[in-house]
Amino acid sequence: MNNIEHVVIKTIVMLYEDKQIQKANEASLELKTEFFSKHACIKIATTFKQLIKQNKPLDRVTVINTIDTDIVPAFGEIMSCQIDILKADNYINILKDAYKKREIKKALDKASRDLELSIIDNPPERIISSLRADIEKIDMIKNSEVEDIEKVLYDSWLDLEESTKDNNLKELEKWKTGINGLDNLLGGLRRKQLTLIGAHSGIGKTALALQIGLNLTSNGLRGFVVSKEMDSKELVRRMISNLRRIDSNKFKWLKLDENDWKSILDGHHQLARNKFTFDTKSQTVSDIERWIKRLKPDFTIIDYIQLLTPENKSESREQQISGISRNLKRIAMAEDTSIILLTQLNENEATGRPSERSIRESRGPYFDSDNVIFIYRPKPEILEKYVDENYSNLKIDSSHIKYASDSKMDFVEIILDKQRNGATGAFMAANKKPYYLFETIGGSR
Repeated sequence: MNNIEHVVIKTIVMLYEDKQIQKANEASLELKTEFFSKHACIKIATTFKQLIKQNKPLDRVTVINTIDTDIVPAFGEIMSCQIDILKADNYINILKDAYKKREIKKALDKASRDLELSIIDNPPERIISSLRADIEKIDMIKNSEVEDIEKVLYDSWLDLEESTKDNNLKELEKWKTGINGLDNLLGGLRRKQLTLIGAHSGIGKTALALQIGLNLTSNGLRGFVVSKEMDSKELVRRMISNLRRIDSNKFKWLKLDENDWKSILDGHHQLARNKFTFDTKSQTVSDIERWIKRLKPDFTIIDYIQLLTPENKSESREQQISGISRNLKRIAMAEDTSIILLTQLNENEATGRPSERSIRESRGPYFDSDNVIFIYRPKPEILEKYVDENYSNLKIDSSHIKYASDSKMDFVEIILDKQRNGATGAFMAANKKPYYLFETIGGSR
């Protein structure tokens, strides 16, 4: 493979000679000389900046006439390498990544030298703080975020070709939620997406998120659960109740018989195969981002947004919540992950069908999200009429309602209120509360 420093230098010259003058100039100005490690490349990159400042062209003749004579042979070698100017942004990003790796190595070498000093001269906390500062400085070097139409069309075509291959179609199947009504509407979750799940207290937003997470990890994906409401042991017990259909009240009252213990053990073995990591300590979005960068999960569940600590204490509460959701969407995009974010709804609207206005403290999370899912529990006294008016293919009468009550089960409507890349809709489901389990009833509307 050609040296990436050579490739970037030639790409800039070829962009200019291909009459993409503005793009060539922007690329040259974006590149810092420290991105290069080779002496000749550093000299040529410096020459590019000088020529732009003097309003001179970046074609090869002008460059040869401007650079030092001892650099000319190296420039000739650089211009002989193979490139594709449609991949200019990719080349520059690779160059930046190579620079980042060199800087990371320097930071680690420095930390290694610091470790050789005495604890009194350099305690661990100081080494960690210094290393973190160095790494965060490196992380601030952003890859190119603008793309011209030719590159987008080229990348889009390649992506479509790649996506329709059998192995990638199988990959899409891994993102199915396992809830039929939701998969029929949504087709499954996707990377780089922020999905919001909202419900009033006690309706089942955590149960729904964990059920989705269990299905995704059963399909081989890696999950990261951030909970500000319960500890990891309670989360695991909820999952085992769902997987093995063990009444959760038995955990609560510790009324477990021999069969229950066998089911719990089977649940432990089953859950051990699911790739989950739990975090009950993170306070801020920055804390969560650090773990996502480290763990590289396929998806992250955050329960719930109003319990996260804002990093800007001077803003209004509405601005704080909006800032949190905006940053989580940024993380989903940057880290190629899917984030499932839970939110509380306004309790003064607990009897009505949820909408974007129902989200507690700010509507920002609604607008930032790619998908928005609400769980609505109609009151028993209006349930029969509500279903009759909205779901012609479904019949729920007083006997069903009584059975549900006796079985500690709720009839709920799961609403896909927003889908950035598709249609919206809703369907009825049974929330089998003792098992933290949702099952689709009938079709969608």
